Amino acid sequence: MGLLWKTPDIEFPGNRAMAERRLCSTERVLKRDDALAEQYKEIIDGYVAKGHARKLTPDESAVPAKKQWCLPHHAVLNLNKPGKVRMVMDARAKYNNVSLNDKPLVGPDLLNNLCGVLLRF
Repeated sequence: MGLLWKTPDIEFPGNRAMAERRLCSTERVLKRDDALAEQYKEIIDGYVAKGHARKLTPDESAVPAKKQWCLPHHAVLNLNKPGKVRMVMDARAKYNNVSLNDKPLVGPDLLNNLCGVLLRF
């Protein structure tokens, strides 16, 4: 199932260079910490095993597409949970003043209005 876009003829700027710079930054961090690198690799292998990600062939990666966005990612450590690593996909990352979060339709606000909650209390 795909995303519902704000406009049907949506196009993204080619942000591959930005995503590759972010990947190099992540790789530098992982090269300094072998344990972190191993946990990060296990996360990526899990995504591949579940079918959420796959390696593109050189032919696939060379073909430009209108709806192509390279999603940068990085490792996040929680001090309250030592030894646990999360991979965070940064859909908020901007390139040419455009981010992936800017393009899909926004759903309804599911949170209760604080003012209404206080008045009912």
